[in-house]
Amino acid sequence: MSELIRNEIGNLAEIILEQTNKLLQYSQGAPQIEVDITKENLRKLYTHLDILVNPNWQQDDITQNTIEEGIDEQVNELIDTAEEQFHIHQEEIKQQIQEQHEVIEDQNLEEEEDIEVHEDVIEAPEKNSTAKDVSKSIKEVKEKVKENEPEKASTAEQIGELFSEKIEDIKDDIKEVIDDLGDKLEDNADSLKEKAEDAKEAVVKKAEEVKEKAAELKEKISETAKTTVESIKEKVDSEITSLGDKLQKKPIKSLKSAIGINDKFQFINELFDGRMKKYNEAIEKLDTADTLEDALNTLDTIAKEKEWDSENPSYEQLRDFVERRYSV
Repeated sequence: MSELIRNEIGNLAEIILEQTNKLLQYSQGAPQIEVDITKENLRKLYTHLDILVNPNWQQDDITQNTIEEGIDEQVNELIDTAEEQFHIHQEEIKQQIQEQHEVIEDQNLEEEEDIEVHEDVIEAPEKNSTAKDVSKSIKEVKEKVKENEPEKASTAEQIGELFSEKIEDIKDDIKEVIDDLGDKLEDNADSLKEKAEDAKEAVVKKAEEVKEKAAELKEKISETAKTTVESIKEKVDSEITSLGDKLQKKPIKSLKSAIGINDKFQFINELFDGRMKKYNEAIEKLDTADTLEDALNTLDTIAKEKEWDSENPSYEQLRDFVERRYSV
């Protein structure tokens, strides 16, 4: 791929040089179509130069458009500069050619005057002149004309050399501008590449920062949610416990009807040695007492007789039933 681009650059450079030489040959301004073709080839040349410097240059549309705009602008400036320099040098050459023509015309006039003088001498020789003198005068005129001919040729050669020098100067100016433009394009490509790398690093760094903040936020939300759930759970448990306590402390009208079947068998087995008759007798006494104090005294008497442990859960639960019975 790189070798192909290099060959294309070489071909374009040769074509542009030929087109430039052709444009410079126009004395009254080059046709616009040829100027446009040269511009297009210059644009292709700069595009290939950028691809050679950076093979990935065309992958970034924004970068490519920016460089193409810069190339078009610089190419237009290059062509305008070349045309301006051509016209300036063209005017200088015309002026110098005109000056040389004036010099040649002056020389021709002088030669014509000399020839007329010598012709007068030839046509009207003095009486005392001889044929030898006339022949000598003719010879001098011929030599004078012959001496002036190299001067004419030399003047024409000078004009041609001057024109060639000006053409070469224009070529050198264009080549210098093209080289300078190539250097600028290469510098711009390097600068754009560095900016792209910096932007990439900035994006990666920003992504890492966002990732870290997201992790911190997630951890914070998790901790907050955990704390909130625990707080809600504690509050619910507390309310359930409170509700249970309230339900347990709710007054009852009769021990016999309030004590459920499960609690009843629990009391019989753990407090009354499995004897239902003793349980019924005790419940009857506790349910018919006059006051809470009388009921508790009766319960304490039964506890002493049965030797109940005061910390026995069944005993505490039965005592709670008695207190609820007389809490009204």
